[in-house]
Amino acid sequence: MSTDAGPAQGAFASHCGLEFQLVADFPNFKAAKAFGVFNEEKLANSRTTFVIDKTGIIKHIVADVPDVEQHATESLAAVRELN
Repeated sequence: MSTDAGPAQGAFASHCGLEFQLVADFPNFKAAKAFGVFNEEKLANSRTTFVIDKTGIIKHIVADVPDVEQHATESLAAVRELN
């Protein structure tokens, strides 16, 4: 989920070759605010990944990882641990 509007997400999905729909938290940012990751000054959320299991329990949070590749690697590892 992103605080970006739908067209920006569409461009990102196209660029990355994603074959699934992305979810927008725009324009009210309710989810980002509820999860405590919304920055009011920047009108954007921090790069945070919540890994949630099938029952809705947050199992892992990846936050404050400045390197995008490291963030993705850690997130994917957490998802793989769910199985």
